[in-house]
Amino acid sequence: MIKFQLKGRFTLDKKYIGKDIYVAFIEDSIVKIYNHDDALSVVPENLLSTKSWVENGLYSWGKTPKHYSQVIIKI
Repeated sequence: MIKFQLKGRFTLDKKYIGKDIYVAFIEDSIVKIYNHDDALSVVPENLLSTKSWVENGLYSWGKTPKHYSQVIIKI
């Protein structure tokens, strides 16, 4: 079984770490899917020290950074 979390945009969330969760969202009329932990493994170090990540355990983007294209599957 594959576990999916549906989101409105590309999102990283501490509560998904280590749970083998895939995240699915639609961007520019394209369904995009990624393994949350794989995306977290390529996150830039400076993101991990942001207020959003440290205090809220969450980070998302309105438009997915190209940096993450290596972990995203487009359908």
